Amino acid sequence: MPRKKNTKLKAEILAAAWESFKLQGYEATTYSTVAKAVGIQRALVQYHFPKKEKMAEQFFVQKLKAAQKALGYSKEDLTNNFEKVFAVATCFYTYLLQENSYQRFLFEVLDSRALTRELVPFNGSYVFRYISSLSQIKSGKALDADMRDTFAIFYERLYDSLLDETEFHVAEELAPVLSAMAGRMGYPLTQINALKTPSSCFSLQEVVEAAHSID
Repeated sequence: MPRKKNTKLKAEILAAAWESFKLQGYEATTYSTVAKAVGIQRALVQYHFPKKEKMAEQFFVQKLKAAQKALGYSKEDLTNNFEKVFAVATCFYTYLLQENSYQRFLFEVLDSRALTRELVPFNGSYVFRYISSLSQIKSGKALDADMRDTFAIFYERLYDSLLDETEFHVAEELAPVLSAMAGRMGYPLTQINALKTPSSCFSLQEVVEAAHSID
């Protein structure tokens, strides 16, 4: 178990990094800017987080967990429940896209396919964690490859929206991703069609309110 002092310092480093991501974006956030905000040496930040990507990864992972918590869902609630997984994803991206939030940070991450694959946690692996495949045709590797392609389209559309500064309707853009996944994983047509209509899966107002409640 890590010493309490180290745990506290790591939390302070992450908090400073995340605030910098929000205000300055990913590229402008450096070990030096984080160290200055915390009041420690640059080398100490690098000791705890040898790669800047790890601070960003922790941000995304914690905010995805926060979205689940804000909606009041347990792990059991998400198990084999596409609709609730859909709601968590919508809440997560809605939070990131709020005004005066993390749009620049998200844009700079999405600008790199390598960073997107490495950092953004709502992906095929996340879905597989909770949803069991009913398909007897495709192997897990084949399904995972399909899902990467499906998510790539979603990320491209999100990136273009941030680039053009146009409104991005999260639930509507996620609907074809989740419904395509359900189809490839062997789920019945009725459920696939339901996932194409977000309002049949969850209350959008409740999801937006949950996103606004995330710190």
